[in-house]
Amino acid sequence: MAEDHEESVDMATHFAISQFLYREAELLDDRDFRGWMTCFSEDVHYWMPHRTNRPPRERAREVSAANELAIYDEFHQDLKARVAKIETGKAWAEEPPSRTRHFVSNVRVTRKDADFRVRSNILVIQCRNDLDEHLFVGERFDLLRSDPEGSGGFRIAERKIVLDQATLRAPSISIFF
Repeated sequence: MAEDHEESVDMATHFAISQFLYREAELLDDRDFRGWMTCFSEDVHYWMPHRTNRPPRERAREVSAANELAIYDEFHQDLKARVAKIETGKAWAEEPPSRTRHFVSNVRVTRKDADFRVRSNILVIQCRNDLDEHLFVGERFDLLRSDPEGSGGFRIAERKIVLDQATLRAPSISIFF
């Protein structure tokens, strides 16, 4: 039986991937959603499972599985459609538009074959109107591929966002993570 082996990466690769994630966060905070879409491969799976509070013996079931309830379960076309709707100015959940700040930290990178597995912590702050503020805390599990156009960059082929909160107090979750 073959072992599922992932190896660590050198500092230059870790730095390049960290910079890619910081740039992606900047695109979101600048509301450059078309630019943000270029960070993804055409076959991306963007997924935010649902979290529930469970007793310690059931901790493995705290986060919904791939075939269970999810907050987001989207692919490239879905993300593209959401961006297009926001750009019309008729996305009521984003009127007025949210101001966000994405903080990415504790970036851990391993290589598996030609892909990179990246685990990072996130803090996303969403501000709307005069008094609406919402915090989202969690981690992301990304699968990155080297950019096929040979630019030395990366593309996100898979993103799983796991928030720490089991109950989200925001009236809607119309922002990207």
